[in-house]
Amino acid sequence: MPVYNGEPYLASAVESILGQSFADFEFLIIDDGSTDRSCEIVRGYADPRIRLLRNSSNRGVIATLNRGLEEAHGEYLARMDADDISLPDRLAQQVAFLDAHPEVGVLGSAIELMDAQGAPGILVRFPASHNLIRWALAFYSPIAHPSAMMRTEIAASLGGYRSEARHCEDYDLWWRATRVTALANLETVLLRLRKHDVNVTSRFGAVQHDTALRICRSILAETLGEEFPLEVIAAAREHARAAEALIPPAIELIVRYHRYCLGAAAALGLGEAAVMREDLTKRVYQLVNGPDRGPLDAPGQRLRSIRRYAALACTGLLTAAETRHFRGDAAKRAWQVLKDTVRTRILARSGASPA
Repeated sequence: MPVYNGEPYLASAVESILGQSFADFEFLIIDDGSTDRSCEIVRGYADPRIRLLRNSSNRGVIATLNRGLEEAHGEYLARMDADDISLPDRLAQQVAFLDAHPEVGVLGSAIELMDAQGAPGILVRFPASHNLIRWALAFYSPIAHPSAMMRTEIAASLGGYRSEARHCEDYDLWWRATRVTALANLETVLLRLRKHDVNVTSRFGAVQHDTALRICRSILAETLGEEFPLEVIAAAREHARAAEALIPPAIELIVRYHRYCLGAAAALGLGEAAVMREDLTKRVYQLVNGPDRGPLDAPGQRLRSIRRYAALACTGLLTAAETRHFRGDAAKRAWQVLKDTVRTRILARSGASPA
């Protein structure tokens, strides 16, 4: 657990680890030149499992994480941030899974977001299987870093975290890990992740966004053999209607990566292909039209959006099977519009509430 001026939330984070049902661990806390009471707080715990290390100056999170990797003695390495809370069975469940699945080298979990005061927010579940994680990697980082447990030997063999992946060091590591091991997520919530004004995402959002695009460009260049322009990658990754000129190349990117993921899978698990197809069509639709607001849009507007989606998605780059899939998805969307329209009119005539 790296710490830099973590005083406001540090005690809760530390106690969430010390209170784990799995007790056989060393707790490496690396202070990165804090100027507040962080070290004093850590020294206040008389638990022999805690090993407090201090950087002589503020070296940054990547150097601090790599120091922790060098100092770690355990077979497994669990990540933790100084403002989050691990639930009591987190380590036990992750150790049990890794013991039972030697092919998996990196394991995350579902998380619950909370605000600065600890009030609960939404639950976030990530793709569970390696095949679905590999598909998601083109669009976002599909393992919550502070929820991760890794095999220490694998993390070390990859060279740890890279300095060029500033504020996206986990995203970069997950992609490199796919070359040598399987990745997975538990669907159980094992971590509460705190969102506040001094998060990395809040403070360095623009830098993080640009770094993520560069990492994604490397992923696509490696898998598809072509270096796509950053603006095309941004259009494919973001849940918004793209500029007209970017739509065709961004659709090509998404479709080609989908083909890669299907072909790279040694064996697709039950329902994995269907999940990828559903996400593929959702991403292409949003690329063409922006997020679908469903019944909030007038039926005519929704149908026009669906026709636009079908016309732009079904281009010459698609195979016959892919064309049938997109046309089928457009037909299902149009049918849903008709059903919603009829239902609304029936309820209006009867005086019943749509709820």
